[in-house]
Amino acid sequence: MCERWREVALQDITERKSLDLAEITHVKAELWKAWHIPKKRKDPRYMAEVLKALKQTAELLGYHADQKIKINYSDLSDEQLDKIIQEIILNNESNTTEPED
Repeated sequence: MCERWREVALQDITERKSLDLAEITHVKAELWKAWHIPKKRKDPRYMAEVLKALKQTAELLGYHADQKIKINYSDLSDEQLDKIIQEIILNNESNTTEPED
């Protein structure tokens, strides 16, 4: 029973994602059409909406999903923990660069 419920739930989620993706794709197509109308091409709001739609697509498809890793820290030495912490710090520093003027 529980397995069948999971299958139905996953099917519903997949179907919902497909519908959302189709809707976002339609919105993008309409925005691109409007963008090519000369007087609207000067309005940056159209491109901002296209970028929002692209971001929604990427999120829906999981392109930017955080990777989660389970680590049993009690099995690691202090040296291993220090190395992990240093890698996290270096990774965060490289991902938070200041914008250039």
